[in-house]
Amino acid sequence: MSPSALITFATLFIGLIRGPMTVEVVVSPPVTAVRVSLDGEVIAELEDPPWIFDIDFGRAVPHRLDAVGLDASGVEVGRTTQWINLPRAPTELEIALLRGQDGGVQAARLIWALVRPLEPREFRVSLDGRPVPVSDPARVELPATDDDQIHFLRASVDFDEGVIAANEVAYGGSMRGAMGRELTAVPFWLARGADPPTPESLKGVLHVSEKPLDVVAVERPTARVVLVVDTRAVEALLRIGTPSLGEAEPVVLSPSEAYWERRCLAGPRQGEDEVDVLDTSPSYTRRSGDYLARTFTSHECDDIDLGDIDVVLVRSIHQDIEPDEQLLSTATAIAGIAAANGSRRRAVVLVLGDADLPAPDISVGEMRAFLRAIRTPLLVWSPDPAVVAGGGLWGPIEDISTLMKLAATCRALRNRLRGQFIVWVDGTHLPQDITMAGEVPGLSLVE
Repeated sequence: MSPSALITFATLFIGLIRGPMTVEVVVSPPVTAVRVSLDGEVIAELEDPPWIFDIDFGRAVPHRLDAVGLDASGVEVGRTTQWINLPRAPTELEIALLRGQDGGVQAARLIWALVRPLEPREFRVSLDGRPVPVSDPARVELPATDDDQIHFLRASVDFDEGVIAANEVAYGGSMRGAMGRELTAVPFWLARGADPPTPESLKGVLHVSEKPLDVVAVERPTARVVLVVDTRAVEALLRIGTPSLGEAEPVVLSPSEAYWERRCLAGPRQGEDEVDVLDTSPSYTRRSGDYLARTFTSHECDDIDLGDIDVVLVRSIHQDIEPDEQLLSTATAIAGIAAANGSRRRAVVLVLGDADLPAPDISVGEMRAFLRAIRTPLLVWSPDPAVVAGGGLWGPIEDISTLMKLAATCRALRNRLRGQFIVWVDGTHLPQDITMAGEVPGLSLVE
């Protein structure tokens, strides 16, 4: 039995986790004791079953939860790790690199596991941003590459019921001869006119606990924007898109129908960025002890990119949810996790119809602090000038009360995201622990 099979978490935390919880681990011989650490600090030592302990996660921030299995001599024989409040999914996809006799990567094997048995429908693989055809997921032939350069291999598998599993691996360059290594993606803003950063220019700049990090690569991947739309704003948004109707019922299109209308009016798409819409009320709630699991449904807007955000907002019904059923702060925090999934350029847009929280929820301050910790920028918009003027607990709010203002705000978002880059550092680290030890002209961490 492999060391990872000797100890595993029986309690899995998915979604936004905060406050006190009870956690259980399952162990197998020769494990006779368990040591638990949260963010590197020992919080529990268990010597007898049941292997259960209490933990207080406090406010919503990312955490690393480690459980180490020890044998009778106190030697580590197994370890399992659970990342809390960071992107994860009920599906897992592994990418195995297949090498030739010369040690070069020739192909990749896709290996996946799901909570529920679903059939794969489509495979997508890209190498350094270029699509790679997939005829057999057990052996995906890769084009020849320069082994002196670092390469990024990404893969995703679409299953029935809209389930998607995705992963990425880096190899080559300083990783030559390795089967890939764990990396952490750190998003940065680059000021207009500034020189793009390089691993050399960032040497010694990024630190964790005052220790410098090895910068492996810098890239500008595609972007994902997640929209959170207050149901109290929907009517105003629809009327912005149909001003000639007066009091008549607006013509409402699905996102796909809206896409084709935009194609007729504004021309072809640009890029492969993605736009998702997250419901503001949980579609599924489950309580297990102290753990309250809330699932918010995300709607991927097929064939729609950043150039279509205004169309999505003014020509689509987003959700049939009563205002007092909404958990706007929680939904916005979870949208941040969804936007960061895949280590891409990211942003969350919250569209408000009223400045007040419609239902008891986590505070706006805690939500904003969480998004800063996971380094996902938040933009708040409103079609109501009174909400824009009030601001209040939400901070600055952009006015999108007319089609012209909405279009200008969307352009500003696209331009802003063009200046976002991803810096890859060696090792796995909590995003809030990574800091800049010095200044690089025109470069700043996303917060």
